Amino acid sequence: MSTPLPEPVVQWLFKVIQPIYKQPKLVFHDAVQTLTEFKNLRPRTRVFTDEDGSPRLLLCLYGGIHIEQGLDVPVLIWIPESYPIAKPLLFIDLELLGKDLQLATNESVEPDGRVHTRLLRQWNPQSANLFNVIQDLADMCNAIAPIQPVTFSSTVAPGTTDAEKSPPVPPKPALPPKTTDNAIKFAGQTSSIPGPNGIPKIPERMPLQNPTQETDTTIRPSKASINPTGNGTMGPPPLPEKPQQSNALHDQLRQLNLQEPPHHDDHANPVQNTQRTFVNAVPNEVPMVDLLDSMDEKPVSDAYTQSLEKLKMTIHELSTLDQNYKKEQIESRIPQLQTAIKQFDDLYNHESEKLNWIKSSIIESRESLQKGIEDVDKETLLVEKFIAENGTTLDSNTVYTTEVPALDQLYTLVARDRALTDTIQVLARLLNCGALEFDAFIKKVRELARDQFMARLHIRKIIALLQE
Repeated sequence: MSTPLPEPVVQWLFKVIQPIYKQPKLVFHDAVQTLTEFKNLRPRTRVFTDEDGSPRLLLCLYGGIHIEQGLDVPVLIWIPESYPIAKPLLFIDLELLGKDLQLATNESVEPDGRVHTRLLRQWNPQSANLFNVIQDLADMCNAIAPIQPVTFSSTVAPGTTDAEKSPPVPPKPALPPKTTDNAIKFAGQTSSIPGPNGIPKIPERMPLQNPTQETDTTIRPSKASINPTGNGTMGPPPLPEKPQQSNALHDQLRQLNLQEPPHHDDHANPVQNTQRTFVNAVPNEVPMVDLLDSMDEKPVSDAYTQSLEKLKMTIHELSTLDQNYKKEQIESRIPQLQTAIKQFDDLYNHESEKLNWIKSSIIESRESLQKGIEDVDKETLLVEKFIAENGTTLDSNTVYTTEVPALDQLYTLVARDRALTDTIQVLARLLNCGALEFDAFIKKVRELARDQFMARLHIRKIIALLQE
């Protein structure tokens, strides 16, 4: 089980991601997941310059990825603003390669350190994420190392001597100019003790006082500073006594070596204001404590564990309530859905039957039309044959006749009846318009009515005969 990130790191990530990214929740989730799984990566915000020269403040994950060749590949993972629509940018940190390593360019690594993995070439915002990108980067680095040790090749021809191989010795620097015979002031007095060649000699440095002794503002020359031989030259000064280190200093150095801040205690080993403690060596610089490095070393407190368990139980209860609510909603809507499905099934069956009936009607109509076309073609052939045999064009009224003569008489009587009806209607219109007198109208209508009566009587007789 992966150790969770420290709370200050999580709060810092959440704070810096909100104003930068369009989908801060997704970026925060992927960044926390990646930092939890890859312990060597660290987050920071830096200004990233695009290819067009525009600067942008982005979240950058930096650190080393250990590969099977025994090397740590320093990488920079930049997360763009429109992530995950835009894919992350991978670079090899060229500044951390040093003098012993160099970039190994190939089809996936550009000379400027830009890295293109298989997942980045086939980027899919729906399925790919930052964690998968770094996994793919680690697999690619194990397969083809993007960095390699620097190899130094010798270009010296064989047979040359060591003197010829080594570079020439630089010339010896010139000596400074000699000083003039001036008096040398030392400790407020003028010393004119000549040297062996008549040149005044530089005065010797005064010995350091013992810090344990009382401080005296008066400068007195030491007795051993004058050569007892009496030749007038200055002798070497005596060495000062080695200061003693206090127990507090030893405790401070030991605490610095353990990379822990020193414990300050005003009551233990007090130091007088008039004393000084000299240290021969400069203590090591106290390293900065990284929160991500300390998350595995510091034990998890009981309060944190209880809060985490309480949070898990709350999430579980909310998930259970949500599932029960969704289940109730679905179960309550199942009858409605079943009724709607049944209605759609009935409508589908009705429309299917109607469509089948239309298809069958079309087929029957097509067959009847085809049969009628064939009959017309046969009759046309007969007419063409009749015209070819007779050689003259005949009247259609003489060619087409009824089956029996009674039908011909019936057609004539019906036509007479219709004509008499039309004539009576015309006479009525003339009477209404005043073009015909009433007496003439009555006389003519009586004649026409008698003729129409006789025509209809004959029609009834012929119909009765044909029905028999």
